[in-house]
Formats: sequence, structure tokens, C-alpha cells
Amino acid sequence: MQTKRTVRLAQLFISTIWFCLTGFILISYLTNSLDEFYVPQIIGWLYDLVGILPASIIQLTITLVGICTSFPKKKVEN
Repeated sequence: MQTKRTVRLAQLFISTIWFCLTGFILISYLTNSLDEFYVPQIIGWLYDLVGILPASIIQLTITLVGICTSFPKKKVEN
């Protein structure tokens, strides 16, 4: 019996958007063109706690994991 494995589109979409926005914040910060930006309060405490650069790297890592896990794993046949 073969099971059909599908891509989790909602997870892929949200992770991709989050990755792009975090990348934009990181690039803007590194080029000193970041003036004022708004983030959800739950992410804001991370920026305040560790700073913009480490928080952006953490978010990029988490969203990459989210993107990678949205694709189905290949099933090994025995």
C-alpha cells in the first residue's frame, strides 16, 4: 500500500514569508538603513533580550527548519 505524502502548504507559506521578512530586517540592520520596524510582541522581547543580529539569526534558523520540515519525508521501502 502506498500512502500519498503532501507538502504542508500553510507551513511552507508562513515560514517563507517569515524568512523573507527576517532577512529584510537583517540586511537593513547590517547596511545601517534600519530606522523603525514593527514586529509581534512575542518576537520583540527576543530583539530586546539578545539584540537584532542574534535574534535575526535565530529566526532565520527556525524558519529554515520550518521550510525543510514542510516537505514530506521519503518513505523507505523494506
